[in-house]
Amino acid sequence: SAPYIKLTLAIMQQFGVRTDVFLGQSAGEYAALVAGGMLSLDDALWAIYQRACIVSRMNPQQSGKMLGLSADMSAVRAALPGISAQLCFAAENAPGQGIVAGPTAAIEQLSAWALTQGFEARPLPVAHAYHTRMLTMAVPLYRTQLQTLNWQRPSGTVLSSVHGDYYAHDAAPAWMARHLALRYILPLEFMKHVQRLHLDGVRYFLEAGPKWSLTAFTQSILKTQPF
Repeated sequence: SAPYIKLTLAIMQQFGVRTDVFLGQSAGEYAALVAGGMLSLDDALWAIYQRACIVSRMNPQQSGKMLGLSADMSAVRAALPGISAQLCFAAENAPGQGIVAGPTAAIEQLSAWALTQGFEARPLPVAHAYHTRMLTMAVPLYRTQLQTLNWQRPSGTVLSSVHGDYYAHDAAPAWMARHLALRYILPLEFMKHVQRLHLDGVRYFLEAGPKWSLTAFTQSILKTQPF
């Protein structure tokens, strides 16, 4: 996602588009940091590579899975404890759109339950249950790796998906390490972050990447808000 956003930003600049604030979703956090001038593209790619290396060395029995859901999220929340206490929300993307993560067997049970309820369930093409407490053992090692990078003071404003606050230069390595296993703090709350940006005065949202899912999420989140 980082190379896509660099290319998109270059195209935007050619047309005179000025960007005031950046927000990433999941791995898109690295792209937002690149766009905001906090990381070089090389450093961001190295960080993503290191993240993959660290989690790949974990016990495969503890890797877990992630499941995207288009559903009544209150019904999903009510059902989770009865399926497995280890299941948790990893991301809240938009009204009726979320991601649940946890052990593979429990995710398979949740998927089967969702289909009986008429909900759409989509296994995500990832090898681990990111943004959950299942990866907390990797956080200290990843933080050590992130601290070796050349972090810059932001040239643009970047809203972190870890806490929903704007990035400070000295907090970046610790925040991004927690981003790996976020659920022991809170899920990725894209819906709340978009609402925060709107509250702070943002009115134009442009998705920089190869897909359009965040555009659809943002439209759903803000459909009742004044322009």
